[in-house]
Amino acid sequence: MRVTRNAQASIFDFYSPHPIGRHLRGLSDLLDSYPSLLELIEKNFHTEETGETGACGLSVESVLRCLLLKQCLQISYEKLEFHLSDSVTY
Repeated sequence: MRVTRNAQASIFDFYSPHPIGRHLRGLSDLLDSYPSLLELIEKNFHTEETGETGACGLSVESVLRCLLLKQCLQISYEKLEFHLSDSVTY
């Protein structure tokens, strides 16, 4: 089952002082101010067909943040994978 939010401290709480890092920090703060958004998105992940077996996968919050980053950068999933593995800020 996919969790909504990962409550533990994250290594991704670091944001570069670069303008892009400050922009990402602002987006993160904005997302944090609307926790009910995660509940709406979570409804799309949990259906009657969703089983209780298999790997948990990313949290709903992580999926949302990855999708927003993909859209902000206007890149493919392949490039998103690279950016996420390469950058502490992302």
